[in-house]
Amino acid sequence: MELAISDIKPIPAQDLEGKVAHIGKIIGVYPSNIDGMVVHGTVQMATYIRIQVMNKTGFGGSSAVTYDKPNYEMILEAYRISNPDDLLGKPVVTVYTGPSGMLTGLIPLNL
Repeated sequence: MELAISDIKPIPAQDLEGKVAHIGKIIGVYPSNIDGMVVHGTVQMATYIRIQVMNKTGFGGSSAVTYDKPNYEMILEAYRISNPDDLLGKPVVTVYTGPSGMLTGLIPLNL
């Protein structure tokens, strides 16, 4: 099934040419370092935030993407929420570099 996305942009901004997308849901939000490693502390005080998603990519398990604070805040704004816990269970379009590639971003689906 193809999904045409016209006015919604991926976060972080990127060219979608050649990318593969899946529908998923957010299952975790964690404070992180620049390398995506989960660190102690709170999401509100973190410089980087890791968002974990579950989708049916055919590989099982989950994927995660690490955001800097400004891009993370764009995710919160897209869902019109301020509490990181409220992201849990939210639907997203996950953007990958290719059929077996890396997760490069999310497109919030505020249904």
